[in-house]
Amino acid sequence: MRRPADAWSAAVVAARTGFAEYRALLTWRSWVFGWLLRLFSQAIFFTAFGILLRSKTFVHYIAIGNTVMLVCMEAIAVIPTLASDRFTGIRGLQLAAPTSFAFTSACRTIYCPAIGVLTSSIAFFSITRLFGVRMNFPQAAFAPAIIGVVGLATYAFGFALACVVLTLPSLQAVVMNLSYLILMTFAGVNVPTAFWPAPVRLIAQFLPLTHGLGAIRSLVAGAPLRLVLPGVLLEAVVAGGWFAAGAAVLKSSTYVGRRTGRLELSG
Repeated sequence: MRRPADAWSAAVVAARTGFAEYRALLTWRSWVFGWLLRLFSQAIFFTAFGILLRSKTFVHYIAIGNTVMLVCMEAIAVIPTLASDRFTGIRGLQLAAPTSFAFTSACRTIYCPAIGVLTSSIAFFSITRLFGVRMNFPQAAFAPAIIGVVGLATYAFGFALACVVLTLPSLQAVVMNLSYLILMTFAGVNVPTAFWPAPVRLIAQFLPLTHGLGAIRSLVAGAPLRLVLPGVLLEAVVAGGWFAAGAAVLKSSTYVGRRTGRLELSG
């Protein structure tokens, strides 16, 4: 029987490994003046379209949508991270952990949404202020928490896609870019979900970001927390559904990989 202490130890080691990989990739200077600046530039670029249309309401709508979208872009990075595991020998090592493969994989890549929440929260409060979005405090102080739920939901979505891409690692870049473009297009970032036909609106209900972004918009507008909470709970349900799907796919692909000797592509 797997002891909770063993599972916790494996989770801590996996998470520390993931953050160490991220620190090896970026220094604080390259993160601030490279990656963070690039994400800020994207959010400001799209928000500027509202200025061209001379619509203050549209400016505020896009500013909120694109700053929250940044956590999705960071969380979706789980796709290339897990796909690369087939070439680095990490998959085989993780199978020796005293817990499930899906659990250790999730812990190792949890830095993706964690860093995303930081990035998105900084952008949310700075860029919205830059474009004159009025925040209703103290309600708006809960925005980072909701951004965190959005980040976890998007991470679960990316995790499920990553588990599929593990069998086709050459498609990792295509899947990653398409996934966040789909969210940006249909989840209410730049245009309301009501703009789309009914079938698209239905699909959007199962995508991450849709419910969480709606909750943040309500929060900024001054809605009481009791009216914001249902959207947050729906976002959490979406997160659970996508992670369960990803864990099932990963369990199946790992079983097949061990039987066929193609668990890894290294060597």
